[in-house]
Amino acid sequence: MSMPKQNSELGQRKAGKLLRAGRAVGFAVLGLIAFALVLGLSGKPPQGDGTVFSSAQARQEGDYARHDLDYGISMELPKDWKVLSAAELAGEMEKSLEYLEKSGGGSLPPPKMPFGATSEPGGAGVYVMVYDNELGVASVQMMLGLAEQPDGLAGIKTFYEPELAKAMAYENKPLLAMHPVSLAAVDGQKALLIAYQYQDDKTGTPWEARQYQLAFPKHALELVMVWEESRADAMLPVVEKILSSVKFAPLPAAQ
Repeated sequence: MSMPKQNSELGQRKAGKLLRAGRAVGFAVLGLIAFALVLGLSGKPPQGDGTVFSSAQARQEGDYARHDLDYGISMELPKDWKVLSAAELAGEMEKSLEYLEKSGGGSLPPPKMPFGATSEPGGAGVYVMVYDNELGVASVQMMLGLAEQPDGLAGIKTFYEPELAKAMAYENKPLLAMHPVSLAAVDGQKALLIAYQYQDDKTGTPWEARQYQLAFPKHALELVMVWEESRADAMLPVVEKILSSVKFAPLPAAQ
């Protein structure tokens, strides 16, 4: 009667060993976490001028506007959401760089195209990051491959949870719960979904986060969506509409 449990525990331990064996890749994964934590997870409106990131073009229709980003990415955002400027995003990333340096992952190249937007007056946010380096691509590819192995998802959670808790503690945003890791799809592309709940460092209120990681031949993508739990009835449908609107256009061979 105990064999299924034993097999599950063995599978999780095996997954953990695979993750720890790829130490450099593990640091890349940790880097993806660290950047995700810092990019405005409080979801509060920015204090700067809210200038649209230079590579984003908005096409407006109805209550939503489609934003065309680099790397063939586009998504629809509510017109009253504030798109963070490149300067604002750079400021948000300072602590992540500090954390990476202290954790041993300081050599990880930063994302080339940080992009973020928040609702007004707060309550939700969405962030996109792209890594066009081999280490970032390899880390996500490895995770997606591991996720399809027996007990792979449980093993990934076992690996992620303590690392995520440490990173969140560094940001003064305690990790309240990490949900089961799962596979999802974004515009038909396979994604690793890391979902968790944390406590906002300023208000003390619980927030939910969904972190989608995708791998393409030449780059890796991370899509982070957050919302305040107490406002889930209003914000979650908006977040899900944004997610369903994400499109990936084919890229030229050079990208």
